[in-house]
Amino acid sequence: MKKSDLKAKDFLLHLLSLVQERVNGDKFAHLKTAAWESFLTLSPENDSFFDKLSNVEYQVLEKMDCSKEEILSYVSLECKKSFFVFVNGHLNLEISNIEDIKDQIEILDFEKGLRLSTLFFKKNPCVNTNSFAQLNLAFQKDGLYLKILKNSKKTSKVQILHFLNQDSAKTIISPKIQIFFNKKTKLSLLFSTNVKKMENLWFNQVVDLFLEDGAKVSLLQNLSDVKDGFFFDNLRAYLNKDSFLKIVSIANNVDVLRKERKIDLLKENSAVEIYDLFVTKDKNNNFSKNIIEHSAKKSLSKQLTKTVLNDSSKFSLECEAVIKPLAIQSNSSQLAKNLFLSKEASAISKPHMKVFVDDVSATHGFSSGDVNQDELFYLMTRGVDRETAQKLLIVGFCKEILDNIDDFWIKKEIEGSMQKQQVKCQN
Repeated sequence: MKKSDLKAKDFLLHLLSLVQERVNGDKFAHLKTAAWESFLTLSPENDSFFDKLSNVEYQVLEKMDCSKEEILSYVSLECKKSFFVFVNGHLNLEISNIEDIKDQIEILDFEKGLRLSTLFFKKNPCVNTNSFAQLNLAFQKDGLYLKILKNSKKTSKVQILHFLNQDSAKTIISPKIQIFFNKKTKLSLLFSTNVKKMENLWFNQVVDLFLEDGAKVSLLQNLSDVKDGFFFDNLRAYLNKDSFLKIVSIANNVDVLRKERKIDLLKENSAVEIYDLFVTKDKNNNFSKNIIEHSAKKSLSKQLTKTVLNDSSKFSLECEAVIKPLAIQSNSSQLAKNLFLSKEASAISKPHMKVFVDDVSATHGFSSGDVNQDELFYLMTRGVDRETAQKLLIVGFCKEILDNIDDFWIKKEIEGSMQKQQVKCQN
């Protein structure tokens, strides 16, 4: 047996011991054990990130204390009375504030959330092959299980804040968020993460969204300056008739990022739009994978990914759209653009479309290049120094993604952060 195979085997045994500690005496032990077996079946050791993970001996933290004063400065102005807080992966309702949405939502326990998702999948069978989402379930002890009952007159925005403190080094953090949207409900979700210290931390999040007929949901994920850890973000969404999901994701200087999404467009006129921006530097290694399945007619999917690569950073993108036989008159598009600021940076893009029916529109396009030297020269002839000119062109390249952020203040904060970021100018 190869040394790498022995290393992988030892790491899996270590993970198994952690899972067994979690399921001991748990009434859902059978479910979590099945999730662990499913994780093994999906051969996680073949994942490109697995070898790096296996260098650390992890632990699992129970709930940690945190004061409301510590987290208030990280709460969006529009969400002061509509936010949930996770501390080291555990939901803390005591320091959350849901005053503006308490009549709009129902907070479910794990058992009720499980029952609702089981009923949904009986009506709408779906296949998921995300190994790390299965591992999340094996470790699951608590999480946020929500049902959006109706629209609120006070607010249409909810923030979910992850607060990771100095006690979270060398730990596995497995937050689970599951939200059910009733018919014709509308909501904006803001996901944000504050990291005090992430030394060899493994953050493995799963978000499940269930949209009933006519539900409209927008989701903004903002992740910046995450060092010395592994950030895994797994999202699964299931859309019924006339429902709409818009995802805007910003990842700026994240050391190791693995983002995987599976979107099922189950019924007629369901639609999803995904706008991703990755800004990488140093030795950042970012990976993104989107799988979108069109199962009904007139369904729509749009994917736009832009990447700014600096230093010796790496980025890999996999996009797959499946248009099934019943999905006539559907529309699917994929577009990815890479902007290189360094000759040492690298990017791989893999588009994939499976079309099993005529009378559809399916397009994809991918491009890579450096900063446009003509545009750079033009700005410099107008008195702008080279570094400032390059930063302006980078922000201009990202504008198509940033313009899809609905929150004015968050958009300005992200733009400011990008303009301040130091970049090396190519000659």
